[in-house]
Amino acid sequence: MDNEELSVALLAVGRVNGLDIIEKFCSGEWDETLSIFNTLSLLLAGLKQLKDIDHGSGSCEKVSEVSEELYRLLCNRDDVRNDDRVVTIACEALVVCTSLSDAVSQMITDWIKSGIHEGHAVVKSSGCETLGVATSLRLLSTALEYQENRDSVLDDIQCVALFQYILEYVVAKQLPQIDRLRALHVLPQFVPGKPCLLLSFTQMIWKAIETNHVDSSYYLLCLLTDMLLQAGPSSDARHILQSNEFWVMIQRGLASGQSLERKQSLYVLKRIIAAHESDSRQMDGATHCDIFWWDEKNKNLLQVVWREFLLVYETLQQKQVHIVKPALARLHNLASYTTLIDSGVLHSLLDVSWFGIIMECLFCHDSITVIKLGVVECLQVDLTKCHLLTGKGLEILCGPFLDILCDHSVYTRPLDEMLPGTLPPVAKALVPFVQRCQSVLGDGTAAFLGDVISAISNKTISTATPLVFIFHAFNQMSPCHAWTDETLAAMRLIVLKLLDVQQLIQRSAAQCMLLKVIMQHSCLGISWRRLALLLGAVECSKSLKRGNMLWRELCTWMPTTVQTVASDNDCNGTWLVEDVKEEVQRHLFYDCQPGDVSMSSLDAKCLARFIVLTADSERIKLQSFGVQDGKPVCALTVMLHSLFETLSGIHSRTYLPLDRAQAALHLFVAVANELLLEKHPATDKLTLAFSSATLACCEEMVGFVQRMLFSMTEMSDVVSCSLYHSTLQTLWVCASLQSNAVCTAASSHLDSFVMACIETLQHSVSDREQSKVLAQKAVCLPVLSLFLRNMSRYRQSVESSITSLPPVAASVLQYTGNLDLSLVFQKPSTSTSPGVDIQAGHEFRWGRFLSDQVAAVWNCVEVLLTVATSGGIHGQNEQIGSNFSCYKLVVLDDLVATLDVSLAALECIRGSAVVAVIRVMELLIPKIWSGCSSKCIQALLSARKAALESWKDHTSFWPVLDAYVKLAFQPFLLFQPAQSSVHETLQELSSELLSLGESRLGVFNVLVSHCCQHWSQGIDGPNSQVAIESITTHLDLLQEGCLFGPLHKRGLKSIRYDGDIRSFVQTLGKDFPANDIIDRSDCYVRIHCVTLLLKLLIMHPPTEPVIWKLIESLIQKDVQVSHLKPLYHGNTLEHRTKHRIWEVILTLQNSCSDEAHVLWLIESAFDALVFDNQPSLRVMIECLIVKKLLQYPDLLLGLLWSHLEKDIERRIGLMASLFSMTALTGCHLCTRHQKVNFFAHALPAVLPWTQTHHFAVRVHAQAALQKMWCHCQEHCLTEILERHCIVECCVKFRGLSSDAAKHKQRLLDNFVFSCLDPVKDFSVELIFHTLPRLSGITAEEWISPDNFKKVDNVFWSDSAPLPVMLPGGSKLGDCKPGLWVSIDKRRTGTDELPNVDLFNPSKEGEMIATQSMSNLQKKIMPWELASGLGAVDVPARRLVGDERHATDRNGREACSLVLVASLIDKAPNLGGLCRTCEVFAVDTLVLGNVKILDDRMFQSLSVTAEKWLHILEVRPIDLDAYLRSMRKRGYSLVGVEQTASSKCLTEYNFPRRSVLLLGNEREGIPAEFLHLLDECVEIPQLGIIRSLNVHVSGALLVWEYTQQWRRLGRRIEQAEATQ
Repeated sequence: MDNEELSVALLAVGRVNGLDIIEKFCSGEWDETLSIFNTLSLLLAGLKQLKDIDHGSGSCEKVSEVSEELYRLLCNRDDVRNDDRVVTIACEALVVCTSLSDAVSQMITDWIKSGIHEGHAVVKSSGCETLGVATSLRLLSTALEYQENRDSVLDDIQCVALFQYILEYVVAKQLPQIDRLRALHVLPQFVPGKPCLLLSFTQMIWKAIETNHVDSSYYLLCLLTDMLLQAGPSSDARHILQSNEFWVMIQRGLASGQSLERKQSLYVLKRIIAAHESDSRQMDGATHCDIFWWDEKNKNLLQVVWREFLLVYETLQQKQVHIVKPALARLHNLASYTTLIDSGVLHSLLDVSWFGIIMECLFCHDSITVIKLGVVECLQVDLTKCHLLTGKGLEILCGPFLDILCDHSVYTRPLDEMLPGTLPPVAKALVPFVQRCQSVLGDGTAAFLGDVISAISNKTISTATPLVFIFHAFNQMSPCHAWTDETLAAMRLIVLKLLDVQQLIQRSAAQCMLLKVIMQHSCLGISWRRLALLLGAVECSKSLKRGNMLWRELCTWMPTTVQTVASDNDCNGTWLVEDVKEEVQRHLFYDCQPGDVSMSSLDAKCLARFIVLTADSERIKLQSFGVQDGKPVCALTVMLHSLFETLSGIHSRTYLPLDRAQAALHLFVAVANELLLEKHPATDKLTLAFSSATLACCEEMVGFVQRMLFSMTEMSDVVSCSLYHSTLQTLWVCASLQSNAVCTAASSHLDSFVMACIETLQHSVSDREQSKVLAQKAVCLPVLSLFLRNMSRYRQSVESSITSLPPVAASVLQYTGNLDLSLVFQKPSTSTSPGVDIQAGHEFRWGRFLSDQVAAVWNCVEVLLTVATSGGIHGQNEQIGSNFSCYKLVVLDDLVATLDVSLAALECIRGSAVVAVIRVMELLIPKIWSGCSSKCIQALLSARKAALESWKDHTSFWPVLDAYVKLAFQPFLLFQPAQSSVHETLQELSSELLSLGESRLGVFNVLVSHCCQHWSQGIDGPNSQVAIESITTHLDLLQEGCLFGPLHKRGLKSIRYDGDIRSFVQTLGKDFPANDIIDRSDCYVRIHCVTLLLKLLIMHPPTEPVIWKLIESLIQKDVQVSHLKPLYHGNTLEHRTKHRIWEVILTLQNSCSDEAHVLWLIESAFDALVFDNQPSLRVMIECLIVKKLLQYPDLLLGLLWSHLEKDIERRIGLMASLFSMTALTGCHLCTRHQKVNFFAHALPAVLPWTQTHHFAVRVHAQAALQKMWCHCQEHCLTEILERHCIVECCVKFRGLSSDAAKHKQRLLDNFVFSCLDPVKDFSVELIFHTLPRLSGITAEEWISPDNFKKVDNVFWSDSAPLPVMLPGGSKLGDCKPGLWVSIDKRRTGTDELPNVDLFNPSKEGEMIATQSMSNLQKKIMPWELASGLGAVDVPARRLVGDERHATDRNGREACSLVLVASLIDKAPNLGGLCRTCEVFAVDTLVLGNVKILDDRMFQSLSVTAEKWLHILEVRPIDLDAYLRSMRKRGYSLVGVEQTASSKCLTEYNFPRRSVLLLGNEREGIPAEFLHLLDECVEIPQLGIIRSLNVHVSGALLVWEYTQQWRRLGRRIEQAEATQ
């Protein structure tokens, strides 16, 4: 009975009229036996009665008083506000009052506003009575419901005011979440009858989305859509639906990163499309909307288009790769829909922006596999049918599409798909894509390339790999006039951003590719100054180095391209020399004006590089012009005429401006740096001409530098001294390139300056002048360091007297030896040195000064120690030369104190400055080891700390690491015996470097290459025995080196993602500049170790025990790995470790000359085959065994026969290897006699295995048998052919079976049977490249034989003990991978022998192409979940009056099924039932204990269904009362049980209101409940088992109930449609 029926009944019982009830309510005269609910129900009935009797008459004078009383009741009484039924009755009574009094309407409006306003207030005002947000919204909702029934409750002004008021608070986020949700559900009720509100609603949503101000903006959009579709074909609604802003909101939501916003936007789009399809609503997109359009003429075609779009979009929302893959092929269809059609107006079926939405969703997918496949599909679209190259399409292409192309992850490949030198799929598809773009665009290609380059320049570049492949694709395009000044400026910005990339090879490759792109497409309308700007930004040492390939290509390209820019100049190109000459003058003599793009506005580096490029270009053309002193002058001298003219008077011209002099020196140093990068500067004509002109100005330049440096008396002046130091360095280098006479003249000026520096440093000053002392040390100490570094011509034999050295050298060394090193590092204080600025703002300046000073001082000390050291290969007996003793040098007198000072220096400096200190330590340790070994070890640890502290600084890390390794592992320490105190420290340090090498490429390589180099030199020298003992001591380090390589562990990402790009760069040729960079690949660690071990074995045969010890250790490691993890996947750490072990053993197998060792090795190899090994392991071990079988047949063949004759269950992998080894051994024996004896044993041993029950074993045995039999026939072994003729019958018989023949032939075609010769093919290439390539291990484990030659080209020559390359006649190089892998039945459950394509197992492109275009998995998207209602939790949904069980979408009563599961105990069954109930919208699920909801087993089956379902707790003890109460409410009680009178499920018709009772898993429904049931239903069965699982039974009955009432609903709809 509802509220109204109750009120009417109470009125009938009380026999009173409505006015009396109102008067009693106002006076407070209540019947105390009535509850507040019944009282208000009477009041509501009385008000309605009064309204019907006398509407608007004077009898309603007390209505206002009633309203105020109700208002106070709702505000002050908590029991009223907390009772949902009472609030509903009170709100309805207030709304009825508005129809009886006009004043009440305004009162209600004010009350609602105050209640909502109070809801967002922080503190409630004292004495202020409000309804609160929840009650206010409930009152408003009730009023709007009456408004829909055309009862005059609120007028239009009040409605509009309330609508805007509520919307303002919703958008401003000023209401709590639950109250905001209530408000959102009230808003749609305003719209009926007031479509004018839609425009303000739309504008508010657009503003919220534009500013991203509301987290529920798209929920508002869903509400707006419902309002629009309910408003009918009003002008306001049509205006909104045909506005671009509305559709832009939808598109932004579809591309949102928030899942809920995507679902809500999809809901809006599907609702609108469904409305168009059903109502034939037309929108002329050509007139009103550019994004979406619809008309009757193309309705059927548009339906197909939008259904396709929705299908692809919804499929992309799925996370499973197998679901998304088939949908990718439909991208081509969507792209073709963007083609223009003639529908009365020129318009496309699908605006290209919708295709962009699909691309954005695809590129944001969780699976990188889906993203890569999607990118490839997008790159393959037909550009003639898709407008991606113009307008919006170009924005998409340069936006999200280019973003994903610049993502490094799309260019990565799985380990088993990596093929060195080949392009990744995305990079491969990119090449034809840009070529098609060029063919479609034609003359518009230049603008297209410019847009793409500009877009790349605006992106953040964290890795260079994508740019390498993008620029490579541009290089494959046909030449075109593409570049402008703006494009070159964007390219320069790209180059500058690339400087922050740490991967050197990728960074260099990207710069080189960009330069090749510039040369590929000729320049049009650009200035050479812009080109110089770009070239100046490129790194000279890694990409554009003088003399390399790119430099030569630029020199050839510039005369033919750059000269076209100035058509009025000399056609021979000499105009460029004159133009650059003028630019040099402008750089030196004119100030740069704002906005000027001349070279004077650039740094000297850009100008210098272009000068040298122009000079080399002119030299290539064999042009020289101008005459000076009767000699031809090169172009370089002409262009630098103004520079040398300035330098020739830089000191003597008193009034020469300082900025001009500094500009000249900057340009001078920059040009010298470019020229001196030539590999052979002493023979280069340009370098010699430059150095000759430089030395002519040497006196002036030295004088100017001396004047400037000695004038620095404050720390603020030290900043500019680096320019003068660079000038001095350049002068010393230029002097070394000239003849003795010229060199002596220049050196005299430099030596005089050095002596002046020493005098300045020796000059004593007072404490007040400490600032001057610091400044002079800062400028003079680096000069001494530069002098000593360029003193190679002064260094003489240490046996000679120091007096034979030039005086300046002796003076510098003497000053260095008497330096008080402990005082150099003292920072001045403000109290003693008021002139020194050490404020907080200048702390960095002090640190830089300190580092430069320390580096200079310790560079001097290093040279002093080097010159003063005499004799000794290891340094153990090194002593300071006696010729220095007379000078009493402090540094040399107490070397321990010098080491102490160096330790202190490491504590206060960082960066590259520590390198000099570490090098001095390296010289000191051998001299003081005998008495201070502990202090020396402390020095090693301090150096380690300094190296670790530079870990994050990629500019200084590698020099510091190199110096640290040379210190700790210098020959003196490395060759110490195992009993030495330093041995344990070295082991600790090497282990730490090994660990660091696993996370940073190249670290362990530095250590291993250094140690192997010293060991190699040691075994070649006179003290070879010491080196051999050192190798034995550090054998564990060699073992780690042999096993070192890329790591792939669970939870640890691989740090070797750049393998593809490095191998691709190598295919570009040795001359490609990026290939000149030091390759720190992990493979070189193994190469160094293997090279050293082979060299040790060949040069010192007695060291075989050392090698054998290593082999034993490796085999023990293999056994340990096998037992630790017997089953492992390919390319895992276990697989790689075992693979590397047997690679090294196979390489060193010749070290086993002792028969006992050979026998143990082969037995170990047979034992290794017993385990489940990957193909690469099996092939490697098979080669080892076969090679030894051929070498020691009498010793080892017995092992082979014994393994073949064992009559026990064997692993398939072992049996396959035995058959392969048997065939290979017999076919490669040398003599006929050996072959006959071998096959006499082999054929009978293999023949029985051809009849075994196991298919894989049978096929391998048949292949081996046929291989041996054919070999006997080829070599006419008649003894065997006659004696074993049954083998021929067996071979022919097996050949008749098509299936067996097919599998056998595939095995025979495999490289192991067809091509492999373990003796002739035995080489480095076979072991480290060919076998890994053909046997399926990842390409990261392939080592090119060329890399061995890079390590030691002399040892790995043609006379190497192990050939580097395969022999010329070998066919292995032409074999393709695709090995037959034997699979154990216990692991696969099958006897079949699959054909495994190890390098393309998925062939994803073909899979996508062959997928059915009409059969995709498509998950259901519930409407209310898509619209965002699913985001509201169940309590909130009930509070806003949205209980789903009330009515369905068509207004009919929805599902009224109640499922009672109180008798069920097991959590999985309850979880499954919960999921079933939510899917089929069951009204209520009854559980015996709601705590089960927190059970993990329950949640794993329910998958959050409990969040969307009404769940009630009824304990089994209360179940009887609950069932009886449900019967009283009109429900039928139905039990699922087999009884004597139970009905069949297929024959039973469920009542609408049904309670379904499920029994216990074991006992079923107890007898005490059976008599309460109206019916029992059983499920018909056809099998033997008498019952189903309770969850399955419940699901079947719920589905049957749903089906019955769905059929009934369809019949009702058909009847309504007929009427």
